[in-house]
Amino acid sequence: MVTNAASRKGLHLTYRRIYFREKGEDLPGAIPLASDHSVSNVIYSLRKINAVRYFENIADNDENLESFQKHWREIPSVITEPRDLSVVIAKVADWVNALPDNHKSFVVDFLNNNLQFWEEGARNAIRGFDPEDLGRSIMAFATLSMHPSPGFLNLFEKHAIRRMEQFEQEKLFDLLWAFSVPGLRPSNKFLNAWETEALKRSREWNWRNAKTMLSSYAVFGIQPSEKMLEACRNILERKFPQAQALTVPSIMRALAIVDSLEPHKANGEIAFRINRHFERAFSSSELPRKLARQVSHARLWFDFNFNAIPIPETENIGGYEYRLSGLFRHAGLPLFDKRIKETGHKVDFAVKGPKPVAIEFDGTQHFVKSYSSGKPESFYDGGTLFQSELMAKLEPDLRILRMPYGSTAIFFGNGREKSARTLRDIYCEMLGKSPGNYMLSAGQKSYSIDPLTSLIPV
Repeated sequence: MVTNAASRKGLHLTYRRIYFREKGEDLPGAIPLASDHSVSNVIYSLRKINAVRYFENIADNDENLESFQKHWREIPSVITEPRDLSVVIAKVADWVNALPDNHKSFVVDFLNNNLQFWEEGARNAIRGFDPEDLGRSIMAFATLSMHPSPGFLNLFEKHAIRRMEQFEQEKLFDLLWAFSVPGLRPSNKFLNAWETEALKRSREWNWRNAKTMLSSYAVFGIQPSEKMLEACRNILERKFPQAQALTVPSIMRALAIVDSLEPHKANGEIAFRINRHFERAFSSSELPRKLARQVSHARLWFDFNFNAIPIPETENIGGYEYRLSGLFRHAGLPLFDKRIKETGHKVDFAVKGPKPVAIEFDGTQHFVKSYSSGKPESFYDGGTLFQSELMAKLEPDLRILRMPYGSTAIFFGNGREKSARTLRDIYCEMLGKSPGNYMLSAGQKSYSIDPLTSLIPV
């Protein structure tokens, strides 16, 4: 332990050099020097400053991953200021996003398993988080495509609601968007508070605000309130010519998704005007396939007169699909290649039989998570619900069964013969259903086939 006066003076000089820049300005969170500072207080302050500086400059540091892990675990004991904590998570998110893939996956796994170190510090300081700190933190989770813990998310929502009116216009809409990116569905209480504040500023909305609102609700699979939709339609109607052509397809798709949740004549009218204004750009061969697909699906939904060219998605077949394919064969249920003519969409499993039955296996990417009830709940996202509604619209005789990833427990672990019998029973039950959309709810022992809804048991 350093105790002599000369050493104390040296520490104070070091402390002063760290806290003051060349221009003579205080660093954020600077503590005024006092002659009676104990050595332990100075050492703690030095650790705090070094920790913050490490994360502020993490993109420039040629540090190994062990050093990052060490600094990360020290966060709750040395970083206590709200601004510093929000900057840390934001800087880490930007740094991770720029890492090579082989390093990125390792760091993301580490963060997923050790997020509690940052959350512990943030929980202790959350009362001091201003709108900028709150926005910066949730945007970092969006950049990382990572979910905070349920407890922290509920705490975040609580304080964001309290400060909702303090958010700047663009930051208010970015707040909503940041939930949608990693597949988080905010609580109804948060959405009600957000809508109340957004509606107060509806005269200040621009095209981007309307796009952000509609696209976010489309991901959540939630119908905005009638007042929100009316405000959004007014903005789109007046300002859509200001938009760039490449930003419009997502608006067209969001309008179609929202309309599939609850049809409204005005949605189609606005989509029609947008489509007519940008028709030449939409017809261009230079429009990326993803955007062209969004436009085509919206046109099909709203019954626009156009030459539909199928634009199929990239097919990603995982291990569960391969295993289920083998189970279909073992159950004596012959499959065939089924595509939706107008969209080119390939159904995961289509069974040959007296009535058309399409079965879609849905992995985690088809869902958004909500923690508002205190426990994780899975909801189908708006894009998946829209896909099913569009399939049913284009092929009205089709029986569509959506099979959430959690429901496959009834097939794997019960023995091959029993699983095959269960699959045959499910198929026969679907044959007795009216055409339309259904979902499989299943555990290890039993199952039920219900009309498709947003909330699913996983």
